[in-house]
Amino acid sequence: MPQGRSLAILVGLVVTLVAVPIALLALSGARTSLPPAQSGAPVAATVPDLPALQPDEAIDEASLAHDSRSDLYRVPWGAVPAGTDVTLRIAAAAGDLTSAAVRVSDELNGSSITVPLARVARDATLGEHGIDYWQATLSTIAQPTVLRYRFIVSDGAAVRYLEDDALLDGGPGEVLPATEERGWQITTYDPDFTTPDWAKGAVVYQVFPDRFANGDPSNDPSPDAVAAASGAERYRYGDVYGNPVLVRDWETELPEGSCRAYTGAGTCHEAPLGRDFYGGDLAGLTEQLPELVELGVTAIYLNPIFAAPSNHRYDTSDYTVIDPDLGTQADFDALVAEADRLGLHLILDGVFNHTSSDSPFFDRAHRFGEVGACESAGSPYATWYQLEPGPPAKCFDGQTYADWAGFDTLPALAETPDVFGAFFGADGIVRHWLDAGIGGWRLDVMNEISHGFLRGLRDAAKASNPDGLILGEFWEDASPWLLGTEADSVMNYRFRRAVLGLVNGDTPDLDGAIAGLTPSAFASVMQGVREDYPPPAWEVLHNIVDSHDTTRILWTLTPGRDNRAEKEDAANLEIGKAKLRQVAALQLTWPGMAGIYYGDEVGLTGHDDPDDRRPYPWGSEDTALREWY
Repeated sequence: MPQGRSLAILVGLVVTLVAVPIALLALSGARTSLPPAQSGAPVAATVPDLPALQPDEAIDEASLAHDSRSDLYRVPWGAVPAGTDVTLRIAAAAGDLTSAAVRVSDELNGSSITVPLARVARDATLGEHGIDYWQATLSTIAQPTVLRYRFIVSDGAAVRYLEDDALLDGGPGEVLPATEERGWQITTYDPDFTTPDWAKGAVVYQVFPDRFANGDPSNDPSPDAVAAASGAERYRYGDVYGNPVLVRDWETELPEGSCRAYTGAGTCHEAPLGRDFYGGDLAGLTEQLPELVELGVTAIYLNPIFAAPSNHRYDTSDYTVIDPDLGTQADFDALVAEADRLGLHLILDGVFNHTSSDSPFFDRAHRFGEVGACESAGSPYATWYQLEPGPPAKCFDGQTYADWAGFDTLPALAETPDVFGAFFGADGIVRHWLDAGIGGWRLDVMNEISHGFLRGLRDAAKASNPDGLILGEFWEDASPWLLGTEADSVMNYRFRRAVLGLVNGDTPDLDGAIAGLTPSAFASVMQGVREDYPPPAWEVLHNIVDSHDTTRILWTLTPGRDNRAEKEDAANLEIGKAKLRQVAALQLTWPGMAGIYYGDEVGLTGHDDPDDRRPYPWGSEDTALREWY
C-alpha cells in the first residue's frame, strides 16, 4: 500500500477522548459517576479529584478488564455503520497504571495506529482499593472495513497486553505478558446495506441436481452420448476427461469413490472421478416442488446446472447453456415458472474463478468449433486465462496455465476487463440469469475472488434485481465480504461447527476436529458471530449443518466408526436421529436462513464427498423424521 494511502486511513481514525454519558452507565449497572464530555479537551482534565499516579513497576493483572459485549466497556456493541463513533474502555486497579493505549488495526487497508487512553473515573466501591476506568472514543472512517483493537498498559517499565481470548469470538479477554495480536473486532459496514426481506427466516433446500429426482429419462447421461459437430448443442462426449461415463442405478449403487474415507470394514481405494451419473434433472425437481413447499421450503439452492463434463458441474463449460443432461432452456423456464407460482426463490451456484478445460472458451481437447484460449493467442478468449510459458507444455506454443487447486482440468480465470464484462457487464452472466427469473447467486469459493470483482458483481446483480440474494461460500469469519459492498450472506459453517459441538460433543471431522460446547459456550460462540456481522447480514445468514462438501449430518451424529456397517446400524441410527431432531429444532428456529441439504429430512446419510451425494431415497424415506422437520 502506498504510504499516503495508509496515512489517509490513519487520519480518518480520528481519536477523541470523551466520557461515556451517565445514562449509559445506568444501563450497565455501574455505580461510577462520570463527568460530562468536553469537546476538544482531554477528559483527564475534567477529573482533578483523581490522585496522581505513582509507578511501582507492578501491574495488578486480575483487575484489568475489557468485555466487548458489555456497554460498560464498549459502545455501541457489535458491527456498526461506517463513520460511527465507538467508545472503548478498560478497567484497572485504582492508581495501578501510569499509561494505557489501544492499538487499532485496519485489516482491509493494512494500517494501524496506537491511541492513548485517558483515565476518566474511579469507583472506590470496587476491588481492594477501587477501580479506575480508562477510555478513548474512535471515530471510524466512512469506508467500510474490519478493525481490530487490543490494549497496551504500563506501570513505569512494566507492560502488559489486554487482548481477546484464543477463540477470537469477542467478550471478555485475557492479560498477556507479550502481545499475540489477538484483537477484538469492530466491523464497520455501509450504512445503506440492506438484504432481501424474503431471505429473512427462509428455509433453503439444497439440491444436487443429478441426485434428487429423474423427471425425464430421455436426457439421462450415457457412455454412448456423442457431441454434436459444432460442439454447441451437446457437452457430454461419453467420457469425462478421458474416463468413460458410468451410469449408476438409483436404488442399489452408491456414488463412485463413496468408500474412500471409510475406516475399518468397508475401506477401499476407489477414487471419485466425477463421471458417475444417476439421471436427476430439472424436470424431476419441478415435479417435486409442491412436496417441498408442503415441507415448508421457501427457497431452492441448486448446485451448478450449467453445461459441464462432470456430475458436480463445478467445471463449467458454458455459463449460458443448461447442461443437456439436466434438461433444456425450456425445462429451466418451466422450473422458474412453477417456483414463482409456489412462491419459491431459486438460487443458482456461480463458479466464477475457473472453468473446465473442456470449454469453448479454453478447449484444451479441441472439441469445439471456436478457437479456445488454449489453442491460439489469437483466440477471442485469450485474455480470460492466466497463460504462461511452460513446462509443462499444455497449450499452443509450449504454453501452460494456472489452474484451480492443482487440477489441470480447471484452468483459472484471470480478472481482466474482458472477464469482468462477460460476468457482470450489461449483458453478462450475472444479469442474464437474474433477468431469467432466479432469486440470487451462491458464489463458489468467494474468498478466491477479488473484492473488486465482487463489488462489480454486486452492483450488476442489484441493478438487475434489488431483491436478488448474493450468498457467498467461506468457512471462517466472512466479515470482510459482508460489509454491504459485496455479499449479502454466507454459508454459515461457523454455525455448523457450534451446533455439532453442542449436540454431539467432541466430534472428529474431516474439515477439522470440533470441540464439544456447553450451552453457555454455544451461546457465547453464536454471540460472537452476531457481534462480527452487520445486522442485515445476520438476518440472512445461511445456517447449515452439512452440505455437498461435508459429511452428512446424520452420519456425523450417529455413533460408530466411519463405515456403513456401524453408521447404518439400526440401533446406532436411532441414536443419530434423536440427535438430528435436536439439531433440526435449533436450526429451524434460529435467526437467518435454515439450510437443509436434500434428504437430511428423510434420513439420508453418507460420509464425506462423494458419499454425501447419494441419490434421494424415493420410496424409503423416514416419514416420521420428515414430519419432525
